[in-house]
Amino acid sequence: MSKTLKVITPFFTLGIGDILELSDDGNFYEFKQEEKFGQNTVDGGDYESLFSTSLSISVDHAKELIKEGYLSEEVVAQDKFVNVFDEIDALLKQYNHDLDEVNQDKAEVPACLKVEKTTVLSNLIKVLTHLKNLKK
Repeated sequence: MSKTLKVITPFFTLGIGDILELSDDGNFYEFKQEEKFGQNTVDGGDYESLFSTSLSISVDHAKELIKEGYLSEEVVAQDKFVNVFDEIDALLKQYNHDLDEVNQDKAEVPACLKVEKTTVLSNLIKVLTHLKNLKK
């Protein structure tokens, strides 16, 4: 498993996007957060508030939460090169497939929703096709 896990569905006190990191001993995933609130001067005294929270879950529990869709393994894609034109081709393929499904859908979906989805997908296809044609 990776060294970091990302919350994709809120659970316990964690929200979407929170990151859990593997402990030094490799037995737990930990989330720690600390927030300080500004100093207030009341009656001549200085006051400060601090909110601190921490959560640890075992590696086995983390595996179960991944299976149940609460966590995902955080993939660091900083070194990964993505060719924009390959992404455009993949999106065009997906949007054209989605457009075909809208036209073939026999379900009782209101016509206005079908028209809206068709319009959005058609416009996305037009934009991506234009961008793809800019390739030299």
